[in-house]
Amino acid sequence: MDLKELGQKLNKEFIESLSPTELTDFLIESTLLIPTYEFHTQPLSEERKKAPDLKFDEIAKEIDMDSENNKFFYPVYDEREENIFKKALFGKEYDRIPAKGYFKYLKSAHLQKMFGIVEVTVDVGRITKKDADWRHPHFDVKTEVEKYVYDFESNEFSIVLKTKKKNTRLELLLKEREELLQLALNQLSSVEIEYLEHFDDLFSNYFNYTTEKKNEFLIYFNKYKGFLEDLHARIGYKMIFSNITISEYTKIKDKMKEFINDIDTYIKKITDYEEKHQKQLEDVDLRNGDKHSDEYELYNELLDFKKKLVAFITARTEKGSSKTPKMGYFLIDDEHMYPNLAEIERRSYFTTGMMNMDKELKVQQEMRKAYEQNKQSTSTEEPEKQKEVVLSTGMLFTEEQINEMKGKSYSKRLDFAWSLPSVKALDMDQKMQLKDNLKKGKYGL
Repeated sequence: MDLKELGQKLNKEFIESLSPTELTDFLIESTLLIPTYEFHTQPLSEERKKAPDLKFDEIAKEIDMDSENNKFFYPVYDEREENIFKKALFGKEYDRIPAKGYFKYLKSAHLQKMFGIVEVTVDVGRITKKDADWRHPHFDVKTEVEKYVYDFESNEFSIVLKTKKKNTRLELLLKEREELLQLALNQLSSVEIEYLEHFDDLFSNYFNYTTEKKNEFLIYFNKYKGFLEDLHARIGYKMIFSNITISEYTKIKDKMKEFINDIDTYIKKITDYEEKHQKQLEDVDLRNGDKHSDEYELYNELLDFKKKLVAFITARTEKGSSKTPKMGYFLIDDEHMYPNLAEIERRSYFTTGMMNMDKELKVQQEMRKAYEQNKQSTSTEEPEKQKEVVLSTGMLFTEEQINEMKGKSYSKRLDFAWSLPSVKALDMDQKMQLKDNLKKGKYGL
């Protein structure tokens, strides 16, 4: 399926004809086909920072768009970050406030939904002291929402402007896509229930499952493997509902596959031990015995691996922890902190304490900082091994095809690649990886 075929299939009749499984696969593939809306923030100009108040109409003049390459730049500003106001004179926290009695505030964020729908929210206004409690800030802001829709005719994201003239082509196109998206999501309610039932089963019954004997390890490993296989087929719904990003989806599917293979390896360790020692371990408590024996070594190997499986379903605490900065994340690299299965759930649930997006981002920044410090200070430990994607350009593209793509924008590179038989033959995971690689200027898997 290419972009042209996708555009033809985006209609009510086709969506209603699909089973939940078929619809999930279609939505994931459509996400792969439609280019990524590249959202960037940039500092507000010094000239506009001087204004007594920030107004959206003025701020909008600083929104920059490179539609051909799907790059969009929105200004941000928080006057609290000016060095002159980052002072804690009478307490432990920054307490200085400008003489005018407020800070100017501008925040921009985006959400890319299915079917090429993008919403950009811009919060603009003031931050003052909270009337009822002067320890805390009060955000007096207005929120503007700008919507974009991917236009298959122009092959780019187009902003849907609010005009006096109603029912423009883009307005009708956006309305149609939003209705189709809602129809598709309504049909996927059963997929969510199935996913949560599988998650609850393992989280409730196997988080603290005792493993001391061989059979207990085998039960745990086989149950966990079945759980991963079931969720591996359903994790796409999390991306469909924007609970995880495309890159998070790709990484966590790879990690689940890795664990499935590792579980088979550790089960084989048990059978290999029995064959080597001609000894059945059904009734043997692996903890009891000579600490220098093969049996005790086997127990420690199995236990260490089990701890990794438990960590994969362990969310971080709301406030985070500098002592365990990787808790809740299975991978932290230069670009992102990738949440594990439990953290994906936790971050979308109600919290027990007062939390908001600003506090959440602050916790993540502190955990990343602690993680980097731990890596630097622990020079005796082996650094975490990260898999590298080895590209083999000859497998997918000829040299002529690569040269042709190099002269195209990202969206046109995608459209060209998706039209080739070599790419059509890939499965969805491989296409997801290829999409990320093409974005980085890499031409293979």
